[in-house]
Amino acid sequence: MQFRFLIGASLVAAMLVSCGRQDGKPVSREQFTAAGLQWPLTVGSGRIGCDGNAYWFEADDGTKYGLNGMAAPNAGYQPIEPIWAEDKAAMSQLRAAGADSNEILRINIGDMLEEASKLCGS
Repeated sequence: MQFRFLIGASLVAAMLVSCGRQDGKPVSREQFTAAGLQWPLTVGSGRIGCDGNAYWFEADDGTKYGLNGMAAPNAGYQPIEPIWAEDKAAMSQLRAAGADSNEILRINIGDMLEEASKLCGS
């Protein structure tokens, strides 16, 4: 009986690892900068993780924001835009080049997605 329990527990642990890190990993602006990565958010720290293929960022206040399309609002995640930093330099260059647009350009979120991907084994 104890042997079956150990096998069952091992299978559950393996499933949790393969399905994602629901507990996440702490990340911060300082860690990203020190590693030569770009921090795309207006908040300075939080956690990244995944639920299957849904990558998320959890702010220190507990709000989980979707980092990719799988982590959409209808899947229970908040839109990332409220904490996604504007790329003011790129917007300034665009306007200086004569573009007449009200669109907001954002800091590239690719480094954060890459780190979530590494963590989640995708």
